Amino acid sequence: MITNKMLWPVLGLLIAMTAIFSCVYADNPDCCNGSSSQAQTGKKCDEDCTKTVDECSQSISASDQAKVMKTMSYYCSAYQACSVDRDLRGATAAELEEYKKEKALDGKTFTDRIAPDFRAAGSDGSVVSLSAFRGKPVALVFLAVHCNHSKDTLPILSELKKEYEPQGIVILPVYVHDGAVEDIKQFADSLKLDFPLLVVGKEISKAYKNRMVPTTLLIDSSGHIVRQFVGFKKQSVLASAFAQLLQTNEPKQTSTGR
Repeated sequence: MITNKMLWPVLGLLIAMTAIFSCVYADNPDCCNGSSSQAQTGKKCDEDCTKTVDECSQSISASDQAKVMKTMSYYCSAYQACSVDRDLRGATAAELEEYKKEKALDGKTFTDRIAPDFRAAGSDGSVVSLSAFRGKPVALVFLAVHCNHSKDTLPILSELKKEYEPQGIVILPVYVHDGAVEDIKQFADSLKLDFPLLVVGKEISKAYKNRMVPTTLLIDSSGHIVRQFVGFKKQSVLASAFAQLLQTNEPKQTSTGR
């Protein structure tokens, strides 16, 4: 027999979940649903959800927050990102803290981060090394097959490639995948992409201290990471960052004198 004593904890958890979801999703349900909304509906999302889970969960107790985080995936939606391993469902409190720290790097600039070199197989049969592009600015974009936010990024990269690669930026979509390259080839073929995808193992994402996808790293012509974006970004946001990267990597004019 179900007693009132048994029902109260369940009711409390439902109220906590309702409070968070109604807050996070109210302003932008298409952006926050984590269901590849842009690809499926063609609607434009805001760069980030108007209200974060942290803001929405302040009114409930810490114990209830922990219960909700353990059972639901709203962090994946609010961050517009996934783990390189999976979406954020089932993540431990410690893992969520690490994701939160990484998300805090979103939009940050750097002066002392060197991009580790790597070799990657391409879905088109090519083999590419990052060092081959030294002297050129590079946009390195980490993605994963299981992440809808990564999938939503692909059509944006297609447009950015058309605009910015002729101007000198190398755009490298890199899938973090420990399986066969053929898996990614079939994935690329199914989407009828007009550009190849590179494939690396998780040891490369670890070398970059990258656990969340999509993540875009802007690398200058000397091989230094100068800016990082964590999570899905609108085309206009990345375009602005790419244009700035080009400006900072323009060849310096030297005076020849007479």
